[in-house]
This record gives sequence, C-alpha cells and structure tokens, in this order.
Amino acid sequence: KNVTILYSIGFTVDEIAHFRNSTPNTVAAQLLNARVKLGCASVSSLKPMILLRLLLNIKEIRFGFETDCK
Repeated sequence: KNVTILYSIGFTVDEIAHFRNSTPNTVAAQLLNARVKLGCASVSSLKPMILLRLLLNIKEIRFGFETDCK
C-alpha cells in the first residue's frame, strides 16, 4: 500500500526502493501486484487510480459517509 501511494505522488521506483531499503525489482513487483489487484491496464495507470481512492477515503473520513466507488 505504501509503495503504491509513494509511486502515485511522484516518487520513482528507484527512490522508493532506496527509501524502503529494498531493491527496485521488489518495488516493481509490488507495483505489478497492485496493478493486477486493482485491474489497471498498466503500472502508470495506478497513479490516477490510487489518487482517486485516497481522495474518496479522505472524503469518507471527513464527511462521515461511504461512497459507492471503492
């Protein structure tokens, strides 16, 4: 989850790997797994999907209601 959030806000795979003390291949594999789970066509399409989910979660927390899109 943290890897996808960092990637969606603009960190590169290499930067995330350095920050998490792992390898770029590990980060790339985690992003690939997230892509498959979320049904995204590509890893780059994760960025808008994750940002949208974050915004919906913030809206839910702030206003106290659930949205239909999760």
